Amino acid sequence: MNRTILVILAFLVQLSLAFSQTKIIDMHIHSYSQSDFGEREPSSDYYGMQGAANAEVHRVETFAAFEKWNILKAMLSGNPESVEEWAAKDSNNRVIKGVLVFSPDDYGLDSVKFDQMVWPYAIEKSINFLNSLDFLTEQDKEDIFYNNAVRFLKLKD
Repeated sequence: MNRTILVILAFLVQLSLAFSQTKIIDMHIHSYSQSDFGEREPSSDYYGMQGAANAEVHRVETFAAFEKWNILKAMLSGNPESVEEWAAKDSNNRVIKGVLVFSPDDYGLDSVKFDQMVWPYAIEKSINFLNSLDFLTEQDKEDIFYNNAVRFLKLKD
């Protein structure tokens, strides 16, 4: 009887750990305006996953991923129009506004480039991959997902 209870308790603890989600700050999100999409078919990624049909679908899918994966803040880069639009539609105050810079003359800023993140589902793939790395401790993962960005961005926890 005691063994059965211990097995059930161990299972419940593992289940709760599987469903608990760490806090995340995503330092790599790219916004788009409709002018970025133009009149074209959605592109596909390396895995054959088709991208969003338009800028609004892309934003909605990305915001849904923020909610699903407990992304508390997201460093956003894109053209000024898309950054402002995403920030205006961010009712949860997750977006940290940035601008995609191609050269030092763009927007009068220093040249800082954020890589493009076109595929909202890639957020899940990245989280699952990082969580699968057995050589990382839970503290390492918390640092990668959240703590390092808090320090870098000088945010209050």
